Amino acid sequence: MAEKDLANSAANKGAGECGSNVACSKALVWARSREIAAALAPASSAWSGDYPVIGGRDGVIALACSAPPKTHEWRLDKRDALLLLLLLQGSLIASSGGAPPPPYHGVDATLRGLAGAAEGFGAASIGGLEGDTYPVTNLLDDGPGSLRYAAARDEPLWVVFNVSGTISLASPLRVTSHKTIDGRGQRIKITGNGLLLQSCEHVIVNNLEFERGRGDAITIVADAKDVWIDRCTLSDYNDGLIDITRRSTRVTVSRCHFYQHKKTMLISANPRHVGDRNIKVTIHHCYFDQTQERHPRVRFAKVHLYNIYFREWGVYGVRASVEAQIVSEHNVYEAGTSKRAFDYFIEKAPDSDIAVAGSISSDGDVFLNGAEGPANSTAFLPEDYYSMNPKVHPAGKQLVRVIRETAGWQNIPLPGSSSVKKSDSRFDEHHRCHHQASYCATRS
Repeated sequence: MAEKDLANSAANKGAGECGSNVACSKALVWARSREIAAALAPASSAWSGDYPVIGGRDGVIALACSAPPKTHEWRLDKRDALLLLLLLQGSLIASSGGAPPPPYHGVDATLRGLAGAAEGFGAASIGGLEGDTYPVTNLLDDGPGSLRYAAARDEPLWVVFNVSGTISLASPLRVTSHKTIDGRGQRIKITGNGLLLQSCEHVIVNNLEFERGRGDAITIVADAKDVWIDRCTLSDYNDGLIDITRRSTRVTVSRCHFYQHKKTMLISANPRHVGDRNIKVTIHHCYFDQTQERHPRVRFAKVHLYNIYFREWGVYGVRASVEAQIVSEHNVYEAGTSKRAFDYFIEKAPDSDIAVAGSISSDGDVFLNGAEGPANSTAFLPEDYYSMNPKVHPAGKQLVRVIRETAGWQNIPLPGSSSVKKSDSRFDEHHRCHHQASYCATRS
């Protein structure tokens, strides 16, 4: 299908249902149509089989389900229409026939394919999808062309890098709402201080390295929400590597490599912070590589851990403190000297009569080298909270190999890098249409 037809097909607002066919449910479209896009064969004007038929007429997306044979028309708002367009294009470009898709099938095919592509609680994050592309042109701590200058702007931005090297931060770098910091195509190392995501929403941080700094590498605090931290390598800060505290929620941390560090990840910092009961975090396909503790340490929050490789922790693997609910699903816990894969720490909330620890449920986990997992206890059910369930693979040697290869900074090109140094012209075209009432409906 031509790009203009897809754009014209996605103009207006509304919603619909699509029977019992899971491949074309409303939830999947809100989850950025990853399943729909992944199911599509190479682009053509006709579709067949058990997957949705996608076509456009009069500003409508038509999804035809083969089981049951029924067609439903969806009218999407402008933002979701643009997002659907970009992700469908990305997945079609990245199509590999009948072979199983790679971990980032479609995501790395277009510049903004990251938007909404997170799994789990951070799935709604679109980052700077609706903004212009801002190229970082120097490694200075501040000033025009610097990362700090871009991250502090009020407007949505998709921040990319025209340079590689080390950015030494004299103070924490504040990231405002609706920003994507996209490290693909370059090798950027953050040192000296880290990123501060405070009272912001819709932030994506992708493919960066953090090494040797004061405080935390990434602090997510004060009601921050809809955050995705992906494919980052983090080590050797003097506090935490990632802290998620003070009511911040809807966060996904994926395919990150943590090493050479003590207090790795903290979720809720104090048993007095009862507002942290709203925190929801997904951590998946990460590599905790001989770090000491807090993988993570959790108070109050609901946390889903899946397909993670925990290798030779120093003190304990995962700690459940006051009222935490942790779901550990198909992870590999490979013990070193310490055998405690799970640890419980009793604390008392100020509005409670008794001191309690948290709970950890374990399903499909693999415990190696004498790692000690507990008897299952009750925690929440992720499927009760997710709009689309993530792809959880069996724990074992194959999973460990994949995590070793795909966790942390990756030497991957920036999509469209030949033209992005000036602007992302394809997106700018759609962005201009996005702010017109017709939303490109009259474009030919």
